Amino acid sequence: MITPLGNQAAAEQGTDEHAALHYSAAWTDGAARPADARQALRAFFVHARQNGRTLVPATLALDAELTVSELVTNAIRHAPGPCEMTLNLSREELTITVCDTNPPTKWPVPAPGRRKTDHRPPALPSKRHGIRPSGLS
Repeated sequence: MITPLGNQAAAEQGTDEHAALHYSAAWTDGAARPADARQALRAFFVHARQNGRTLVPATLALDAELTVSELVTNAIRHAPGPCEMTLNLSREELTITVCDTNPPTKWPVPAPGRRKTDHRPPALPSKRHGIRPSGLS
């Protein structure tokens, strides 16, 4: 189920162009599709612009579409069940969070004398990304 953007207005903190804008979409078991996540993201950007937010640069918008597509695809493939996508847009950053029912991953600890490698997808220019152990209960 995707909640229309108009119903998300109450989630905004403040009413000026500097306030963060929030949106979430939740899908029941087996209903999530990457195309729906991309469509929700594009609608979120349009809604943000119509409400006085600065236009999201095209390169960031494309990176964000790729990101939501990959995150929702991973949730579908590796964590059958419901999933939720949350978008937060502030003056400084766009935060994309996808939660699913899969238990947190235990990342391997490097062997003595070895260093931890960066898991950053090389195609994404994001300054920060990561996985946080949380999810839907």
